[in-house]
Amino acid sequence: MNLVLPERVEATLKPHEARLDFAVGLYSGGRVTMGTAAEVAGLSIPEFQRELGRRRIPINYGPEDLAADIQAARELAGQ
Repeated sequence: MNLVLPERVEATLKPHEARLDFAVGLYSGGRVTMGTAAEVAGLSIPEFQRELGRRRIPINYGPEDLAADIQAARELAGQ
């Protein structure tokens, strides 16, 4: 995909900043998972999480995610 920006906008952005902003937008809009957003941004998941925190963007973690994590922990514990 190629994205064409107005010159005045493009002049203010570095490529890695544009990728990060795009990835954050996709994630915060619920369009991609955190792992996919981190990949788009070219960051590890912990680095992406830190960036979300810096921007004060909440992590998408709902009841289903909690239930899956609890089940995984139980399986690891042998219960």
